Amino acid sequence: MYSRNNNVLQSDFQTIDFCHKKAFIPEGFLKKELEKRFDNFRFFPQKIIKTDDIKINDHRVLLTTVAKESMRFILYLTKYNGVNFSILIDYSNIFNLKYYLVVLNFNNKLYRNGGTIFNGELLCNDRNCWIYFVTNIYQCMGDNVFNNSLQTKIKIIFNILKNDYIYDDFLNPFHIQSKGYFPLNRLEMIKKDMTLMLVPENTYDNIYVFDIKVEKEENKKHFEEEIYTVVKGEKSDIYKIYKNNKFLDILYIKTQKESLDIQELFENKKSLELVCSYDSEKKLWYLKK
Repeated sequence: MYSRNNNVLQSDFQTIDFCHKKAFIPEGFLKKELEKRFDNFRFFPQKIIKTDDIKINDHRVLLTTVAKESMRFILYLTKYNGVNFSILIDYSNIFNLKYYLVVLNFNNKLYRNGGTIFNGELLCNDRNCWIYFVTNIYQCMGDNVFNNSLQTKIKIIFNILKNDYIYDDFLNPFHIQSKGYFPLNRLEMIKKDMTLMLVPENTYDNIYVFDIKVEKEENKKHFEEEIYTVVKGEKSDIYKIYKNNKFLDILYIKTQKESLDIQELFENKKSLELVCSYDSEKKLWYLKK
């Protein structure tokens, strides 16, 4: 499991807030070593193409939903000076990769022999809980599985998360789950509008993203939009909504950016009159922007 080496860490990283916990940005020799190691296994992700004209007639593809608020990261498990490191890599700019060291509880064996490399997306759900959804695996304990079929890699991911991973609510900044895929014959069961991703078996083939529109019953979703009294709570990201001095609910905060914006809004203030909207389908309160 995760181990700590203070002699290495004290001079080789800076600490930042990350997903309600802490993450560490590598610096100095540690950063250079990690860049060198990852550069040896640089798997550029598949090209993702947005399209309105999708023809689905291939049984070798799977479908998955697309989370609009998610951020994509490589997760690299490796060992340095006898210490296990779990590294999130932001590859939104492939010429300026950003590295974040996080505390995760994987089995020691996944860090050995060159380590393990996942791809995935990080998002915050309706319960304000951060989750890293594993979408692919490129290397497993030093073995290159990049060219394996998608079905095979899904099984590898499932077995790792079932047998070699434990979530620690106190230390870990996010949960880790396998991304859900479903076959083409389930497409007709979709009951609401969503964006889908068409993922091929062959890693080198393009990924296509397209929208599904489903006819809805009128007035199925109802929004109430008014001015409410929003009171800052004692804990971080807790804001209570009142109307005529009656408590209604807690404000739902979707993203880290929104959290920072609201903190700035409430600086030196305990309460504000703000426009909020209620989503009766999700039963959540949002701050109207």
